[in-house]
Amino acid sequence: MHPDAERVDELVGSRSPRARGRTMPPIADHAEAEAVASVILFTDVVDSTRLTEELGTARYRERARRLEAIVTATMAAYGGRIVSGINLGDGFIGLFPSVERAIGAARRCVQDSAPTGLHLHLGVHAGDIIVDGPRIFGTPVNFAARICNLTGPDEILVSETVRGLTSASVDIAFVDRGAHELKGIKEPQRVYAVVDAA
Repeated sequence: MHPDAERVDELVGSRSPRARGRTMPPIADHAEAEAVASVILFTDVVDSTRLTEELGTARYRERARRLEAIVTATMAAYGGRIVSGINLGDGFIGLFPSVERAIGAARRCVQDSAPTGLHLHLGVHAGDIIVDGPRIFGTPVNFAARICNLTGPDEILVSETVRGLTSASVDIAFVDRGAHELKGIKEPQRVYAVVDAA
């Protein structure tokens, strides 16, 4: 578990997704706090502390900056919005209008980040969040972070909600990774790994 993921603990709110369709409303900054149905992609760098010690701060930060450019550009290309105002260290939160776009961005992030020599943990969940200007709040953010904590290097795990919202027509398949206890979530939650469809 990356310690930076614990910094989202204070983000509490609704857990249930308001939108049951395939596409959710566009995500944008809101002048006043508003509940918005969103798909959340939470990413984190694998073993960032160890790599900083092995490579030295300067070399690690150079790689991390390259990775940041890749992740932010990829999320934007898939219609996502990078969330600012939350210090995650080596992690990123992206908000997407559909599960297909979020998963597509996650897969492309893994592919395009390979030349940096850094690897990612990636977790995806969907639900109602509170958007207050550039900031977001809500248990779905925690949920995505907890799922991210369960992943192996360059593995993408999604919630039962995300699996249920994914269109059968897209080139995505899921492998059941079982039910897990997630910090701050009452009931064990089943998660699924994203794999290429046969």
